[in-house]
Amino acid sequence: MASSNPCATGYGPSANRIFRILFDGDERKFSLWETKFLGFMRVRNLHSVFKDLSNQDTPVDANKNEEAYAELVQVLDDRSLSLIIRDARDDGGKALQILRNHYRPTGKPRVITLYTELTSLIKLKHESITDYIIRAETSAASLRDAGEKVSDSLLISMNSERFSDSDDHFTFHISDSAYECDSATSDCDEAAKLLVDSGASCHIITDKDKFVNFDNSFKASSHVLELADGSRNNSLVHGQGNAVIKVKNSKGHLYTLTLKDALYVPSFSQDIFSVRAATKKGATIIFHQNTGKLIPPGSSASVKIQQEGKLFFIKGVAAASTTKRTLEQWHNVMGHCNREDLLKLESKVEGMEITDRSSKFQCHVCPQEKLSNTRSRVPDTTARKPFDLVHIDLSGSIEPESLDGHKYSLVCVDSFSNLTFVYFLKSKGDAHEARSLRAISC
Repeated sequence: MASSNPCATGYGPSANRIFRILFDGDERKFSLWETKFLGFMRVRNLHSVFKDLSNQDTPVDANKNEEAYAELVQVLDDRSLSLIIRDARDDGGKALQILRNHYRPTGKPRVITLYTELTSLIKLKHESITDYIIRAETSAASLRDAGEKVSDSLLISMNSERFSDSDDHFTFHISDSAYECDSATSDCDEAAKLLVDSGASCHIITDKDKFVNFDNSFKASSHVLELADGSRNNSLVHGQGNAVIKVKNSKGHLYTLTLKDALYVPSFSQDIFSVRAATKKGATIIFHQNTGKLIPPGSSASVKIQQEGKLFFIKGVAAASTTKRTLEQWHNVMGHCNREDLLKLESKVEGMEITDRSSKFQCHVCPQEKLSNTRSRVPDTTARKPFDLVHIDLSGSIEPESLDGHKYSLVCVDSFSNLTFVYFLKSKGDAHEARSLRAISC
């Protein structure tokens, strides 16, 4: 009797297994599908074909490569199959690499799209926290696959603010490695970086505190922002104005870079420096291999542009935090500096603010420091005859004690003749008796 199971002969994968690894052409599910497919290839003992796809010189077994291609085409949809059927026939490794390049590109448009998707994630009303975290982690994983650095601490701080008080309580565990910083590349200060973009028409700043003024006539709701993927949005821009960024020029001096008519887009995770907008204002930008420089208008010094991966950045200097203290507190902190110099110092340095400039206080330490020590020039009284002045010193206890049990010594020195007497005592109470002996001997 014939079996109704098409795989009852035992050849080929089971129908259920094939169904579980079918790819429907959705690029958002490609990473998950690739993980399942590579696991299936390990079960079929064909995983060596996909072990090192980036190195074309790695030798691959031809028979296994053809078998891997045969397994791959059975789980692809028609659109995905059309991508590989001409350029990678009977080549499983090359076919999977083509799919990766198509569904997981590492170009700038995809990177910006993924960043926008990650920063605009919103927890749905009936969505659990676990499902929301999975969606955020999926977006972060896609950015990592594209070569971007997205740390766990950044992901947590970005998304934890979007939970409401009514959400369930949860706990994040962050290992110490999440806070490690590569001192060679200084990637820890992400907020001080400017992504140099030749395609952007305007500067984009994500921090409102970097703006020195806003254009009140600018209507944010009517401004449409076109992203790199072609989508248009009129709700991302919240304002327009002039922003300032602190950078170091080629001479090592601190330079204030003013970005005119910059857009305030708080939902973006990265500040963007527009090459087009800068050159319109008279700036000169020169690119070389792996580096570049920005020459602001009217300046002889340049600002370095550094390449990190496939992108170029201008590294800024983090603004110094301002410390507020009263005039008396600054007086104590600065080593009792006088009032006039403190008021001048406030305008010369960054991070110093005096809250009560007109206050008058009395410092009790300063008058004491101004006091001078007086010394008497009158010579000390000297002895005029023997035993007129005798210096006595009692010392002990001495360990070990002498054979006679003496543990203390009384030394008497005559100031006139420097004659010295030494008496050994068994106890301190014998000092009076020793002095009597000295008086008898005198």
